[in-house]
Amino acid sequence: MSRRLLIFIWIVLCASLPISGVSGASGDDIEDMMPAFDSIMRVMMDGEAQYDPLNPDFFWETIHLMAVNFTSIDSDEEVGYDEDTCELLLPALAVREMAIALFADYDGILPIPSSASYLARYDDDLNRYHFPLSDAGDSYARIDRYAFSPENFVFVVYASLVSYDEEETFLSVKFELMPNTALGDIVIRYYPYSVVSAEAVK
Repeated sequence: MSRRLLIFIWIVLCASLPISGVSGASGDDIEDMMPAFDSIMRVMMDGEAQYDPLNPDFFWETIHLMAVNFTSIDSDEEVGYDEDTCELLLPALAVREMAIALFADYDGILPIPSSASYLARYDDDLNRYHFPLSDAGDSYARIDRYAFSPENFVFVVYASLVSYDEEETFLSVKFELMPNTALGDIVIRYYPYSVVSAEAVK
């Protein structure tokens, strides 16, 4: 069954249920999406970029941040590390798992453009991606509030990037989420939703 068909089924089911039947997102479920929120907001803040799943630079910047900031080298057998190049090594299925959480319109892993070659490289022989490690920065992501939107059949989440002392807010973003219709065997991490849109707000 195609992903677009599953999305359509989700919309039909939402339309046929009372709001209470589809508004069951828990705080834990939303927290599970923190790697996606954090990575998207950092790219939007650093490059003043718009959320764009079809932009290969935006795609790989968010994938890179999500990989290096939210993958534990020591705790998962699927994760590798190259000491010579200081690179994180992830199987293609793990990258697909992250991409589906980041982009509800996911339709395959985008080729790495030359402009993003410093962020990732693909090993065709082993079907895995190499990501150079980087600093997470001096801010952290915080979920401010969330609710279900019956008009658009999505969960709306407001999140912010703030300084560690919480005295400064660098960026606030409105996210729209839908259930992850491609959720299957978990490779690295559980992502219950996919991001439909992300828009900076004041």
